[in-house]
Amino acid sequence: AGSEYGTGYCDAQCPHMKFIQGKANSEDWKKHSAKTPDGKKVMVGPEGRYGICCAEMDILEAKQELWGVGPDYAVDTSKPMTVVTQFITSDNTDTGDLVEIRRFYVQDGKVIKNSKADLLKGGGDSITDGLCDQAFETFNATGKHSDGDPKPQNGFKKLGGLKSMGEALGRGMALAMSIWDDDFGRMLWLDGEKGKWDEDEKDVGVQRGPCPFDYGDDKDMQAYGEKHGDIEVTFSNIKYGEIGSTY
Repeated sequence: AGSEYGTGYCDAQCPHMKFIQGKANSEDWKKHSAKTPDGKKVMVGPEGRYGICCAEMDILEAKQELWGVGPDYAVDTSKPMTVVTQFITSDNTDTGDLVEIRRFYVQDGKVIKNSKADLLKGGGDSITDGLCDQAFETFNATGKHSDGDPKPQNGFKKLGGLKSMGEALGRGMALAMSIWDDDFGRMLWLDGEKGKWDEDEKDVGVQRGPCPFDYGDDKDMQAYGEKHGDIEVTFSNIKYGEIGSTY
């Protein structure tokens, strides 16, 4: 198993095998119960011994004008853009420990920095272990959860944080890009006004974007496509190389 076979892939909907601390998530696969955003219990999965997938490393931006359609946003999503992701190591070599993941955008010849996570103590505009730890605490993940749900764990830290992720990258990964929707969770975890029926949009970290809570299932997406045309995206000019050499 490995990237050359298409396994080890990680995404919010992946049914595939992944590796945790060098161990394949290949045992004890079974379905389990989960709650939809509306609070309804359904059977999902299957899920392996080490879970379905890794946690998303979202930075809940304080400045929602960074990304959107039109000239009012720093990055206009109606126009082509270059998305740059940089993996920074402790000693600035290819073999050092991963300590930071930096993201910025290039559009119309202008370099656009990621907005700062002003809701977090110390801010930050890139992913570091410190930022992930602070996000876990700031967004009430340590104490706020629905009745009957298990108390959240800082799984990213428990599994070794960025260092472990860097080691996994060193073993080889396959780049996968796609466009998709989420009938189960309506993509609320990404850009919804709230993710669960019993959450309050006014609480810190609940609001992840402007999308209505009750919108975004398959029927909504099909109706949108019929009205506005096919939903599509083009990925092109993919490059990798030394820091600063790809744009």
